[in-house]
Amino acid sequence: MPNLPIFKIIDLNAIPQTKEYQPLSQEVYSTISEYLEQNKKIIIFINKKGLARSIVCQDCGYIFNCSLCDIPLVFHKENNQSLLRCHHCGSTHEAPTICPQCQGHKLKLLGIGTERVLEDIKKHFPSSLVALIEGPMEDDKEKQIMQQFQEGHLNILIGTTALLRPQIETTDLTIVPTVDTFLSLPDYQSEEKIFFNLWQLKNITQDKMIIQTMIPKHKIFNFLQDQLVFPFLQEENSWRQQLLWPPYVQLIKLTYSHKNITQAQKATEQLKKLLALQIKQKIPTSLQDNFIISGPAPAFIFKEKNKYHYHLFIKFRYFESSPPLLPADFNLPLTTLAPLPTQNELNQRNKILQIIPPSWKIEVDPKNIL
Repeated sequence: MPNLPIFKIIDLNAIPQTKEYQPLSQEVYSTISEYLEQNKKIIIFINKKGLARSIVCQDCGYIFNCSLCDIPLVFHKENNQSLLRCHHCGSTHEAPTICPQCQGHKLKLLGIGTERVLEDIKKHFPSSLVALIEGPMEDDKEKQIMQQFQEGHLNILIGTTALLRPQIETTDLTIVPTVDTFLSLPDYQSEEKIFFNLWQLKNITQDKMIIQTMIPKHKIFNFLQDQLVFPFLQEENSWRQQLLWPPYVQLIKLTYSHKNITQAQKATEQLKKLLALQIKQKIPTSLQDNFIISGPAPAFIFKEKNKYHYHLFIKFRYFESSPPLLPADFNLPLTTLAPLPTQNELNQRNKILQIIPPSWKIEVDPKNIL
């Protein structure tokens, strides 16, 4: 078995705040410097594109949101031009220099993205050979960057989940500036997704892996440090079984969107009543408890592309098929254990789905519940 890399957690709560925000701690800067002196390979993993996740006015607290989606615009720099871009509808605006609400000039960047870290690394280590990768592998430029890094022609590679592709075989040092936001997402798979991302990074790291966090006692760090993949999945599996989440049910996400918020909510409430009635009238009494409807719930991004989005969720509990027991060497996402529904199960489920109007979006086994 190969030697495991040193696994280091840096508690950001214990580090005094500096006047000028820096995405990396002094310990991380020192470690990068040490590895650059030895001409070793470094990966910096960030799960967000852009220079900053949002801009806020320090005088009045105004946050620059997308008018169509009601979410913070992300700050980018392209061709020496400062831009604000919505990562959901694609709208782009020139970055402001004053606050439209109070006319103040004290605008502050919040959060970090790939471009912000790239800018910071170039500032602290101007002679280093650094590149950014966050796009599809079909891009020839991205393939070339991957190859240059593997051959040692680049010192530092900064990127998103693009770094998890098999084209990157090894790195000497891996740095994760933060994963805290994603650990707090209201999605039943959020911890599992982050765990597997970090586990993949640890597997390609030869010397040292550093994670910065405000929640150093979070359970996934203990599991990662001790390479306890199966125990982590056992714990995940246990609460999913108790609370009825995949793979113990088939999850169906129904989404309705409308420009009028009242109409969106009303339509969602009406469909929930229709679904409950359909279950009562069309499903055998012995199977009715196998359908659990929850909602209405506003989508995590409530307003997108000038429409309001509501969800309903159907948990369909299998009554003929069931997930296999967790194998002792299992190391994949738990949803891969979900059984294939029998024809009878599909027939019963489709009695419910067939009454959903075409204006609704239906997702069976959705990627997330946000």
